[in-house]
Amino acid sequence: MLTIAYFRGTLDEYRDHPSVKKIVNRARDCDYIVAPIADNRMFQIINSFISGEITDEQCKHCLAATNLGKQYVFTSKRAVQKLKILERSYISSSERESYKDIRAEETKLGDDKVKLARRQYRGQGKYIDDILK
Repeated sequence: MLTIAYFRGTLDEYRDHPSVKKIVNRARDCDYIVAPIADNRMFQIINSFISGEITDEQCKHCLAATNLGKQYVFTSKRAVQKLKILERSYISSSERESYKDIRAEETKLGDDKVKLARRQYRGQGKYIDDILK
């Protein structure tokens, strides 16, 4: 959560904190990072954590409820040079619309789960200013 927030520019207040520097340095030492897909819902949840609206426990459970897929972030020239396209796939416009409908249903379900997680884990965990004093 902190790594994503840092690279999205929302952790400026804490950028010099030793814990944040440690996380960022670990990420910078990698050739690639496998992480949840960063979409608008993820950013809304993480921003709620960074702004002190929810605790780290609420944030973790809310993110888990969104059922995000995985993305691969290639961070070094070395990693990019090793990439090899194995296959290309194309989808028709009707397939695209079908996937959009499925995604909309999953988003609605995920939003309901996020609301439940915020309530269920209220009062558990720590707020960002407690973690990064």
